Amino acid sequence: MRAAQNINLVVRFALELAALAAFAYWGSQTGTGVVRLVLALTAPAALALVWGTFLAPRRRIDLPEPVRLVLELAVFGAAALALVATDHDALAIALAAIALVSGLLNYAWGESEPGSFVPKGG
Repeated sequence: MRAAQNINLVVRFALELAALAAFAYWGSQTGTGVVRLVLALTAPAALALVWGTFLAPRRRIDLPEPVRLVLELAVFGAAALALVATDHDALAIALAAIALVSGLLNYAWGESEPGSFVPKGG
C-alpha cells in the first residue's frame, strides 16, 4: 500500500507542475503585447501562492481537510479550463481526470495532513 501512496505523491507533484505550465501557457496565449508576458508570469505565480499558502505540505494556513480537497480540485479545474481555452481539450480532460483520482486517493489515505510528506525529523 505504501508503494501506491508514494506513486500517488509523485503523480501529485507532476500534476502541480502541469498546472503551473498550463497557467503559464494560457497566459502566453492570452491578450497581446506586454499583457501576454504579464499573464504568463503572474498566472503561475498566483497559483504557486495559493498552493503554498493553503495546499502545500508545509502550508501557512491549515484549512479543514474537505475544504483543502475542494480547493485543490478547483485549482486543477482552473488549470484544465486554461488548457481548454488554449484548444488543448484532450490534455485538459487528462489533467482533470488524473487530478480527481489522485486528490481523492490522497484524501482517502489522509496524506494531506501538514507534514505528512515531510520525512521524520525534517
